Amino acid sequence: MKVLVRAKSRSAAALCLLAFFCWMVPGTASASDYGCRVLLCLANPAGPTAVAQCVPPISQLWRDLAHVPPRPFPTCDEARPAQAVQNTTYYDPCPDGTTALDTDVLALQQGMPDFSQPSVGIGSGDSLMPWNGDSFVLTSKVCVGRRVGQTWVMTGSGDNSWGGFVNVYDRVAILDPAMSPRVIDVYLNGGLYRRVRW
Repeated sequence: MKVLVRAKSRSAAALCLLAFFCWMVPGTASASDYGCRVLLCLANPAGPTAVAQCVPPISQLWRDLAHVPPRPFPTCDEARPAQAVQNTTYYDPCPDGTTALDTDVLALQQGMPDFSQPSVGIGSGDSLMPWNGDSFVLTSKVCVGRRVGQTWVMTGSGDNSWGGFVNVYDRVAILDPAMSPRVIDVYLNGGLYRRVRW
């Protein structure tokens, strides 16, 4: 299971309060209690089952999601606006300090040799599906940092040659697609806090 973490000190403090609420407030077990425990466990930077108390609710979550038809995803109304949301995407978000390169835009990383092949953007990749009619095909997602200039690039040969200016960035990150598109995104303070792939 691949997990993306975007931890911030305010988010950690909010998670501590959520943890206190979910585990310390007296009351009987309920659907909301289950949803709050699931949310807290999914938000754990060490992993959803890193804490022994998280094994039962997360195991139940995996069973619920695998059930045919799937059972409703648990919620925790008391924790709003924090929430966990099911999503479908083969790509993780770009690393901090970078953004997804727009579809069909070319990019080079600063300091790479002039003969380097430019990377081709696919946008966020969230709407891409792997089936092209014949086979499963997904390309890598390109994330770029700050644009620092342009350079002339000539690629290919003969009738397949192309030349043009390509933007140069201080950072280029290449993200390979995941094998499974099933993710649960945990949102905290209005932003994506972490992504759990299952």
